[in-house]
Amino acid sequence: MKIALISDVTFEPVLKQIGIHPDILVEKYIYSDQIIPELLNIGDQLAGIDVLIIHVDSYFYRYTDSYIEGLLSAVKNIAGQFTGNILVSNNLMNGRHGSLIKNNVGQFDQVLIEQGTNIERLLQTSNVYFYDVKKLITQIGLRNTYNFKLGFLYQMPYTKDFITLLSTELISLIHFIGKQEKKAIFVDCDNTLWLGILGEDGLEGIQCNRNAKGVLFFQFQEFLLEKKREGFIIGLCSKNNEEDVKEAFEKLNMPLKWDDFIIKKVNWLNKSENLKDAAKELNIGLDSFIFIDDNEFELQSINTLTPEVYTLKLQNDYNTFLILCDDYSFKRKRLTKEDLEKNDQYFAEQKRNTIKATVQSFESYLATLAIKLDITTNNIADFSRLSQLTEKTNQFNFNKETFSIPALEQYLRQDNLIYGLRVADKFGDYGLVGLILIDVKHSQAILHNFLLSCRALGRQIEDDFFDFVLNDLNKRGLNLKEVLFKETAKNAPAQTFFNKINHAKKIDYAH
Repeated sequence: MKIALISDVTFEPVLKQIGIHPDILVEKYIYSDQIIPELLNIGDQLAGIDVLIIHVDSYFYRYTDSYIEGLLSAVKNIAGQFTGNILVSNNLMNGRHGSLIKNNVGQFDQVLIEQGTNIERLLQTSNVYFYDVKKLITQIGLRNTYNFKLGFLYQMPYTKDFITLLSTELISLIHFIGKQEKKAIFVDCDNTLWLGILGEDGLEGIQCNRNAKGVLFFQFQEFLLEKKREGFIIGLCSKNNEEDVKEAFEKLNMPLKWDDFIIKKVNWLNKSENLKDAAKELNIGLDSFIFIDDNEFELQSINTLTPEVYTLKLQNDYNTFLILCDDYSFKRKRLTKEDLEKNDQYFAEQKRNTIKATVQSFESYLATLAIKLDITTNNIADFSRLSQLTEKTNQFNFNKETFSIPALEQYLRQDNLIYGLRVADKFGDYGLVGLILIDVKHSQAILHNFLLSCRALGRQIEDDFFDFVLNDLNKRGLNLKEVLFKETAKNAPAQTFFNKINHAKKIDYAH
């Protein structure tokens, strides 16, 4: 990963701490207290750069309102040209003026009011992320953040403690945007969703409420409910009697209900085996799982037997609870319509599986579903979701290559073709689940990538989508001469289909 930096303070101490991670390479360092001119002229220097960090500290420099406005506008401008990701410090408060409204609202929040429109435009840009400097300052306080005497002397105003916090935050964010998001959160019950052991303390003895003993667990359930709304799958994995756990959710006034959990593995089996079964039922990889428990033995067992699962320990301590909830594994790079409907889609899939178990043939199953395809070409409105598909899809993916929205826009400007696939059946809408990228060179076409979400596999949808694209290329006078394919550890379903179309001799191909 190659990183470029524009900073208005001397950033070497932060870079030194970031640089100890071998997968992060700082290729360009641009020091300037005139950020805006640098942004307006940096375009050609960003070739090959994956991440651009723009660090500004308006509290230290006391930038004017107009300067902050110009900065946000310049970031928006470069975001439209840059195919990588941009990380921007959110320390944009202006301390120069002491107006009444700023005194009432507070310096940290006033910029959100005055620059709300510009910030909203940036947040709608898929490749811009604010990193939360204000949160870090709040954690240790202003006096422990700044050393103004050395700051004005060396243009590095930060204390050692703050440099450590800032470098850790940047490392976490860089890793987050470069990795696949988690999809499922599985949790234990006793001393995790509530205080106490249900089998020993009974319903009347466990705590999950707004009282002092139960408030952490009440807020943890509210947190999980919010993650569900953001598209995470929520599941139970607990050594317990299922009927007792179900009764607890039905009789106690807790934020989460029994039906909020798509998968319930409540039994006395090994938890790692339960998680493996859940992954098969959901048709997603274990590396998409987060597992939360209070028991160190259980966590170590899962780390040993299913190391792909990301584990977190919930402790009955509010400070560590806040740290847990702020973990980047719970974050989303951006929310799409499909994310918000994810749980409904999995519930619909369970209905499909129920029907599948009752019919006598695969053909009958497909006929029962009444599948409908909606295929679009070069639809810019789909790019947010299509970009997300390139990040998340592993099993049916001809080439694991991530495309940001600006990268898709650039690909389209080169006169290439982008096909998007929506699928629905009588049980519900799958959403936008498929993508085919076609490189166009004169009258020849190359299939650059073909991917399909795992929830659409096993229904012959890939055949229909591929045949549609072949027919459309013929109508455009384009001859598909080549299909690019790169084998990975996870794309066996894509390999099977690639071999199938090769065997059918529909195309020439390159491997």
